[in-house]
Order: sequence, then structure tokens, then C-alpha cells
Amino acid sequence: MRACGAAADDDLVQEVAAIVRASYEEMSECRAALERMVDALSGELAASAPPCGDLRRELECCYLAHAHQPLNCSHLVTEFMRCARDHALRDHS
Repeated sequence: MRACGAAADDDLVQEVAAIVRASYEEMSECRAALERMVDALSGELAASAPPCGDLRRELECCYLAHAHQPLNCSHLVTEFMRCARDHALRDHS
């Protein structure tokens, strides 16, 4: 009787192992698909730089350099506003 039970246990173990293998393979395929999607989206996000980004960085640096005299950065504020306005008009017209 023990041998019959042991054989049934072995069959059950084999069945569970097959299910686990199939699930693992499916998860591996899903992971690979997700990695491809992340790579594609990362490329799209990296390609789109924020508008007027260079001017914004210049303006931030200017404000840091002239913390007590921010009016020294007014020329950059004017350029940044012009760039932002031009970008908005281009994208929304």
C-alpha cells in the first residue's frame, strides 16, 4: 500500500513540477516583453527634452550666483519667457 501511495505522490510532484515550469516560462516571457516595453518607452522619454531647458538651467545658475541681486538675471528671465511663449504658440496653434 505504501508503494501505491508513493507512486501517487510522485505523480503529483511531477504534475506540480510541470505546472511550475510552465508558469516560470510564461513569467520569463512576460518579463522579457516588459523589458522591451520599458526600453522603448525610456527611449521615447529620453528623446523629448523639456522646452527651453538650456535657458532654464542658465537662469537657475544665474539666480544661484546672484542670490542677493536677482535683477542681474532679468535678461535671462526675458529670454526664458520669450522661449516659453514661442514654444506654447508653436505647440498649441
